[in-house]
Amino acid sequence: MRLPPETRRQIAALWELEAEWLVRYAMVRTGEDQSAAEDLVQTAFLAAAVQWNSLVDRTDDERRNWLRSVVHHKWVDGIRRPANWSDSTRRSEKSTPVGDPISWMWSLHVLTSNAAWR
Repeated sequence: MRLPPETRRQIAALWELEAEWLVRYAMVRTGEDQSAAEDLVQTAFLAAAVQWNSLVDRTDDERRNWLRSVVHHKWVDGIRRPANWSDSTRRSEKSTPVGDPISWMWSLHVLTSNAAWR
């Protein structure tokens, strides 16, 4: 999946608005496990990139609620399938700091580029 430059800019702007509070929300859900919380948020932003055409015309509040809903449902999925949760969220020992949107957006770019989906 290749994102057009304008979509990338819009998702980066959404990241700037929502990532910090969304990680805090996810940390409450994960029992203060920052790595798992950041994985949940990254998953939500990847889902946003995939479904951007349906999100682009929504209000900021609607996008925020959508992202929160994705984080919540992915967290619930992890509780239901703990083996899958630990396998998918613990692949990397490194954690990207919440305050570093460039690294997160680069990760999102890599995940959504054509090379990652071949």
